[in-house]
Amino acid sequence: MFTLEGAAGFPKRNSTRQRAIQDCRLRQVLYHAKTGKYIIVLDKEDILSLGQNGTLMTLLIRKIRDLNELTGLPTVTVKQFQEIDLPQHLKEINN
Repeated sequence: MFTLEGAAGFPKRNSTRQRAIQDCRLRQVLYHAKTGKYIIVLDKEDILSLGQNGTLMTLLIRKIRDLNELTGLPTVTVKQFQEIDLPQHLKEINN
């Protein structure tokens, strides 16, 4: 799905972690659980970044991973480094 404003229920860029899923995000999760297929939502920033080589595959991988993990954080742009959530005992080692 392509949208300029994003879909309801998705975390906005530079927002805090969401603890609940709702609206379109919930529909996306339920559809995937029922059919095993993914609904990928590309917002305006995602669409504008499609001009770079390899961007589509990177976006799809990140969006699918986010749907599987449900971190509650917005999907990072292709230009940004992607930080992965670590369990508490591994965060101490990483610092």
